[in-house]
Amino acid sequence: PLHQKIIDVNKSKQYEAFNMEHQIPNEVALLFDAVNLTSTVINEYGLLKTKALNCKSSTSWEYGSTLFNYLKLKSFNGLSGRVEFNQYGQRTQFDLDILSLNEEGLQKIGMWDTANGLEMLRLKPDLEPTERSLRHAHFNVMVCWIQPYAMLKTTSAPLTGNDQFEGFSIDLIRELSNLEGFKYTFIRNEDDLNGSYNSTSGKWNGMIEDILSG
Repeated sequence: PLHQKIIDVNKSKQYEAFNMEHQIPNEVALLFDAVNLTSTVINEYGLLKTKALNCKSSTSWEYGSTLFNYLKLKSFNGLSGRVEFNQYGQRTQFDLDILSLNEEGLQKIGMWDTANGLEMLRLKPDLEPTERSLRHAHFNVMVCWIQPYAMLKTTSAPLTGNDQFEGFSIDLIRELSNLEGFKYTFIRNEDDLNGSYNSTSGKWNGMIEDILSG
């Protein structure tokens, strides 16, 4: 069974080869690495003293902040790739592949990482003005603040317009604009929500609500 193979590979630490062979879903790989990291830290530092807490109380576990700090200090190669965190507990030193679906299947056309941003592999096409061309078109692109996809730049000088944003999604739209010749304006959703449907009210919220309402 797959779960037994995952347990076995945890002993050998041959994560990359195992993931390439079995194509582990991202959710499974991330969950495995999270549990593996937490159990490793608890075992290494002996953070096993627990006590019952009332969810309605402001009292917190006395070792909570200590555990969080130890988690940030750990780094290892896991099923989801390199696992490493910054001082805020955000994952760093990871990369994403950009895929294009064509007649032959999925093709890698670029990559994005936290250090270098977006890098596209395919050359900029020579677009001819056609009815289906995106050249000179203008799009309003909805975004919400979800790291590392869309964030405000931290700078000493004030920025305006599209220049004030950064992140994976921001880099991707910018590169697509360079490839296809269209213009765009980022519009932030004030709720910072992708959007979910409320079956009681029959309404959406977040970015989907903004799109539906025009």
